[in-house]
Amino acid sequence: MSLSIIGKGFIGGVVSKKLDSLRIEHSLYNSKSFNLCDENTWKSLSKKTTQVLLTAGSMSSDENELQSVNEQPIKNLSKYLEDIGIKKIVFLSSGAVYGDYPYDTHPGIECKPSSLYGFSKLNAENCLLSSWGGSLNIVRLYFTYGPHQKKPRLIPNLIDRKKKKTQ
Repeated sequence: MSLSIIGKGFIGGVVSKKLDSLRIEHSLYNSKSFNLCDENTWKSLSKKTTQVLLTAGSMSSDENELQSVNEQPIKNLSKYLEDIGIKKIVFLSSGAVYGDYPYDTHPGIECKPSSLYGFSKLNAENCLLSSWGGSLNIVRLYFTYGPHQKKPRLIPNLIDRKKKKTQ
């Protein structure tokens, strides 16, 4: 089995480096070589691929961008991947799909996103659940932080608050 990671951002890059260190063969695709919004680039996926780790997406606060990147391509992408023989997708989603619960969340509670980003990730999950015929894992990450993350994200806001208190 061969793994392809779609999304060379912070998470995809870290996963790829770890796989490199373990000498696990995989392919890593950035948004130019495999663009979720451009079906013409999907043909670049290695013919040996049997599993896809989908880390690509947008964290924008722009509703149109969130829909055009996180939601709209998913149904066509899942059909394409199924047509070329992909057996498994691992989709990186977000804890933002739960919204603002005052206690710890878990897969058994209702998703009530309170942000456009959370809605876009939940819509993508639902699209995969209804259109993908192979094996699927959805991983909901919480508060990831990468080198290019900017406000209004949680970690940069917390850093700003801490700086202001120490001045």
